[in-house]
Amino acid sequence: MKKTQLLRAPRAYDRFVVGVVAVVLCLLALWWCARQYSGASSDSTKFAVNDKLNENSLSQQGLTQRGDGHIASAARFWHRTGRLEFENLQRRAESGDAASQRELAWAYERCRNISLIAPENRSGVLSIARAMPNVAQARVAREAAQALLDECATLDDGKVIPQDAIRLWLRQAALGGDLEAQVRDKMYSSDPAFGDTAMWDRVIVQHDAGALHTLANATGSEAFVERFGHVVDEDVAFLVVGLAACRLGHDCTAGSAMMRHLCLLSLQCGTGSYEELIMEGAPPQMRERLRLQVDGFMREVEKGPEGWR
Repeated sequence: MKKTQLLRAPRAYDRFVVGVVAVVLCLLALWWCARQYSGASSDSTKFAVNDKLNENSLSQQGLTQRGDGHIASAARFWHRTGRLEFENLQRRAESGDAASQRELAWAYERCRNISLIAPENRSGVLSIARAMPNVAQARVAREAAQALLDECATLDDGKVIPQDAIRLWLRQAALGGDLEAQVRDKMYSSDPAFGDTAMWDRVIVQHDAGALHTLANATGSEAFVERFGHVVDEDVAFLVVGLAACRLGHDCTAGSAMMRHLCLLSLQCGTGSYEELIMEGAPPQMRERLRLQVDGFMREVEKGPEGWR
């Protein structure tokens, strides 16, 4: 298979990128929406023609509509971290737990730009629903945005989050030995070692799903394709590594924080997992190609460095 100097997705798949930098850009866009649409009228009229059809679709997905137009389910479909969870996370982070420090940094990061919006204008982010093609997807997207707002309101009581808080907690987690934090820290600091052979090898050998997900979504690397080009094609390498990260344990399940950010970032809003989203949107030949290459890459992961070419 052809080798390349860059690990990248084809242009058609760029919308699936859910790396950290992209999330920040997404939240900036949501901030802009808040300024543009706060106080705007309800978007229900825009989608009224297809209400009945799409309500049936929601029912088939096991979701129901609340009176305020949001999606409701017994399990509160979209991921939300509550106040008590945040307080416990902060306590563990302050006690020196590296994984908790990294998770706290990530929580601050996903709420940072929401915190910069005046509280009375934050509901404007719900206008993301206007960009969706039908009422069912609009309501799923609206609920994803509401879940983010709910979560961010409980983090430090919705106060403005200093940029330094993100970097300091991430750096502390990296110093404490958390591999995903080390990968993120090198990415933010533009460290030349980010994405080099040693980093890829370490992440894969340790089966660190979060770190692999970060690498898959934020870097191009000659090292990866040179190592695994015999089982992964260059044009789908990004997708293959992302799907492999899910198989290794990164939370790519329906309603997860990852899927929520993917919805808000790229308007790819669904009620399934990341793999289901990718596979359902791909033609049959591409689905089979991806399955074969993910399986091939996972076999290489299991072999370990002794079996790599």
